[in-house]
Amino acid sequence: MLPANHRVAEDARQATRHLLDLGHRRLAFVSYAAHSHSPDARVRGFREALEERGIAAKTGPVFSVGVGPEELAAWLQQTVTVRSETSPTAVVAYDDRQALALVKAAQAQGLEIPGDLSVVGFDDIPMASLWEPPLTTIRMPMQEMGSMAFRRLLERIERPDLPPMKMMLPVELVVRGSTAPPR
Repeated sequence: MLPANHRVAEDARQATRHLLDLGHRRLAFVSYAAHSHSPDARVRGFREALEERGIAAKTGPVFSVGVGPEELAAWLQQTVTVRSETSPTAVVAYDDRQALALVKAAQAQGLEIPGDLSVVGFDDIPMASLWEPPLTTIRMPMQEMGSMAFRRLLERIERPDLPPMKMMLPVELVVRGSTAPPR
Protein backbone atom coordinates (compact mmCIF):
# COMPACT_ATOMS: atom_id res chain seq x y z
CA MET A 1 0.00 0.00 0.00
CA LEU A 2 1.27 3.48 -0.86
CA PRO A 3 1.76 6.13 1.81
CA ALA A 4 -0.95 8.81 1.75
CA ASN A 5 1.42 11.59 0.68
CA HIS A 6 2.59 9.45 -2.25
CA ARG A 7 -1.02 9.10 -3.42
CA VAL A 8 -1.61 12.84 -3.07
CA ALA A 9 1.57 13.56 -5.05
CA GLU A 10 0.42 11.17 -7.79
CA ASP A 11 -2.93 12.99 -7.97
CA ALA A 12 -1.08 16.29 -8.50
CA ARG A 13 1.14 14.67 -11.14
CA GLN A 14 -2.00 13.53 -12.97
CA ALA A 15 -3.48 17.05 -12.95
CA THR A 16 -0.18 18.59 -14.08
CA ARG A 17 0.36 16.00 -16.82
CA HIS A 18 -3.07 16.87 -18.22
CA LEU A 19 -2.01 20.49 -18.63
CA LEU A 20 1.35 19.48 -20.08
CA ASP A 21 -0.37 17.14 -22.55
CA LEU A 22 -2.44 20.13 -23.72
CA GLY A 23 0.82 21.95 -24.52
CA HIS A 24 1.24 24.21 -21.48
CA ARG A 25 4.86 24.80 -20.46
CA ARG A 26 4.45 27.70 -18.02
CA LEU A 27 2.48 26.43 -15.05
CA ALA A 28 1.89 27.62 -11.51
CA PHE A 29 0.63 25.88 -8.39
CA VAL A 30 -1.61 27.98 -6.14
CA SER A 31 -2.24 26.95 -2.55
CA TYR A 32 -3.68 28.48 0.60
CA ALA A 33 -3.95 25.36 2.68
CA ALA A 34 -0.93 25.50 4.96
CA HIS A 35 -2.99 23.74 7.64
CA SER A 36 -3.46 20.58 5.55
CA HIS A 37 -1.15 17.58 5.19
CA SER A 38 -1.24 17.59 1.41
CA PRO A 39 0.04 20.93 0.02
CA ASP A 40 3.66 19.80 0.21
CA ALA A 41 2.81 16.48 -1.43
CA ARG A 42 0.76 18.21 -4.13
CA VAL A 43 3.54 20.69 -4.81
CA ARG A 44 5.98 17.76 -5.00
CA GLY A 45 3.73 15.96 -7.51
CA PHE A 46 3.35 19.16 -9.52
CA ARG A 47 7.13 19.64 -9.71
CA GLU A 48 7.79 15.96 -10.45
CA ALA A 49 5.42 16.05 -13.43
CA LEU A 50 7.26 19.09 -14.78
CA GLU A 51 10.63 17.41 -14.26
CA GLU A 52 9.41 14.31 -16.14
CA ARG A 53 8.94 16.56 -19.18
CA GLY A 54 12.28 18.31 -18.79
CA ILE A 55 10.85 21.50 -17.34
CA ALA A 56 12.93 21.26 -14.16
CA ALA A 57 14.70 24.59 -14.66
CA LYS A 58 11.33 26.35 -14.73
CA THR A 59 9.29 24.55 -12.13
CA GLY A 60 6.78 27.34 -12.22
CA PRO A 61 5.87 29.55 -9.34
CA VAL A 62 4.37 28.02 -6.26
CA PHE A 63 2.22 30.76 -4.87
CA SER A 64 0.72 30.56 -1.39
CA VAL A 65 -2.11 32.90 -0.55
CA GLY A 66 -4.53 33.45 2.28
CA VAL A 67 -8.10 32.32 1.95
CA GLY A 68 -9.29 35.74 0.73
CA PRO A 69 -9.70 36.59 -2.96
CA GLU A 70 -7.62 39.79 -2.62
CA GLU A 71 -4.33 37.88 -2.77
CA LEU A 72 -5.51 35.94 -5.81
CA ALA A 73 -6.49 39.13 -7.62
CA ALA A 74 -3.12 40.70 -6.84
CA TRP A 75 -1.25 37.59 -7.96
CA LEU A 76 -3.23 37.43 -11.20
CA GLN A 77 -2.56 41.12 -11.87
CA GLN A 78 1.17 40.71 -11.27
CA THR A 79 1.82 37.40 -13.00
CA VAL A 80 -0.93 36.47 -15.46
CA THR A 81 -2.67 39.59 -16.72
CA VAL A 82 0.62 41.07 -17.94
CA ARG A 83 0.92 38.16 -20.42
CA SER A 84 4.69 38.15 -20.52
CA GLU A 85 7.02 35.36 -21.63
CA THR A 86 7.08 34.10 -18.05
CA SER A 87 3.37 34.40 -17.24
CA PRO A 88 1.74 31.07 -16.48
CA THR A 89 -0.76 29.81 -19.03
CA ALA A 90 -2.12 27.20 -16.62
CA VAL A 91 -2.62 26.78 -12.89
CA VAL A 92 -3.02 23.74 -10.67
CA ALA A 93 -4.95 24.92 -7.62
CA TYR A 94 -4.83 23.24 -4.21
CA ASP A 95 -8.54 22.40 -4.33
CA ASP A 96 -11.72 23.23 -6.20
CA ARG A 97 -12.63 26.14 -3.92
CA GLN A 98 -9.26 27.76 -4.63
CA ALA A 99 -9.63 26.98 -8.35
CA LEU A 100 -13.12 28.51 -8.54
CA ALA A 101 -11.97 31.62 -6.66
CA LEU A 102 -9.09 31.88 -9.13
CA VAL A 103 -11.44 31.55 -12.11
CA LYS A 104 -13.73 34.23 -10.68
CA ALA A 105 -10.82 36.61 -10.01
CA ALA A 106 -9.37 35.98 -13.49
CA GLN A 107 -12.70 36.65 -15.18
CA ALA A 108 -13.11 39.86 -13.17
CA GLN A 109 -9.79 41.01 -14.64
CA GLY A 110 -10.95 40.25 -18.18
CA LEU A 111 -9.10 36.96 -18.61
CA GLU A 112 -10.79 34.17 -20.52
CA ILE A 113 -10.84 30.72 -18.96
CA PRO A 114 -9.45 28.57 -20.57
CA GLY A 115 -8.28 30.82 -23.43
CA ASP A 116 -5.91 32.95 -21.37
CA LEU A 117 -5.51 30.62 -18.40
CA SER A 118 -6.35 26.95 -17.88
CA VAL A 119 -7.28 25.93 -14.33
CA VAL A 120 -7.42 22.52 -12.59
CA GLY A 121 -8.66 21.83 -9.05
CA PHE A 122 -9.05 18.86 -6.71
CA ASP A 123 -12.07 17.17 -5.08
CA ASP A 124 -14.88 17.61 -7.68
CA ILE A 125 -17.18 19.50 -5.34
CA PRO A 126 -20.75 19.88 -6.67
CA MET A 127 -20.19 23.51 -7.71
CA ALA A 128 -17.29 22.50 -9.99
CA SER A 129 -19.57 21.12 -12.70
CA LEU A 130 -21.99 24.07 -12.44
CA TRP A 131 -19.41 26.88 -12.75
CA GLU A 132 -18.85 28.71 -16.01
CA PRO A 133 -16.77 27.27 -17.43
CA PRO A 134 -17.15 23.92 -15.68
CA LEU A 135 -14.00 23.09 -13.73
CA THR A 136 -11.52 20.39 -14.71
CA THR A 137 -10.72 18.58 -11.48
CA ILE A 138 -9.38 15.47 -9.81
CA ARG A 139 -12.43 13.63 -8.48
CA MET A 140 -12.01 12.16 -5.02
CA PRO A 141 -14.34 9.30 -4.04
CA MET A 142 -15.76 11.22 -1.07
CA GLN A 143 -18.73 8.95 -0.34
CA GLU A 144 -16.61 5.84 -0.46
CA MET A 145 -13.97 7.48 1.73
CA GLY A 146 -16.60 8.39 4.31
CA SER A 147 -18.17 4.92 4.25
CA MET A 148 -14.81 3.21 4.67
CA ALA A 149 -13.83 5.53 7.52
CA PHE A 150 -17.14 4.88 9.28
CA ARG A 151 -16.78 1.10 8.92
CA ARG A 152 -13.23 1.28 10.23
CA LEU A 153 -14.37 3.37 13.19
CA LEU A 154 -17.00 0.77 14.08
CA GLU A 155 -14.38 -1.99 13.81
CA ARG A 156 -12.04 -0.10 16.13
CA ILE A 157 -14.81 0.53 18.64
CA GLU A 158 -15.42 -3.21 18.78
CA ARG A 159 -11.69 -4.02 18.73
CA PRO A 160 -9.65 -1.08 20.07
CA ASP A 161 -6.45 -3.07 19.56
CA LEU A 162 -6.73 -2.89 15.76
CA PRO A 163 -3.83 -0.95 14.31
CA PRO A 164 -4.41 2.24 12.31
CA MET A 165 -4.89 1.62 8.61
CA LYS A 166 -4.28 3.74 5.53
CA MET A 167 -6.32 3.04 2.43
CA MET A 168 -5.79 4.51 -1.00
CA LEU A 169 -8.79 4.82 -3.25
CA PRO A 170 -8.54 5.57 -6.96
CA VAL A 171 -9.11 9.11 -8.17
CA GLU A 172 -10.21 10.28 -11.59
CA LEU A 173 -9.29 13.23 -13.79
CA VAL A 174 -12.55 14.88 -14.87
CA VAL A 175 -11.86 17.07 -17.91
CA ARG A 176 -14.30 19.93 -18.31
CA GLY A 177 -14.25 23.38 -19.85
CA SER A 178 -11.62 25.14 -17.70
CA THR A 179 -8.66 23.63 -19.58
CA ALA A 180 -7.57 23.94 -23.20
CA PRO A 181 -4.32 24.19 -25.18
CA PRO A 182 -2.48 27.48 -24.67
CA ARG A 183 -2.97 30.24 -27.23
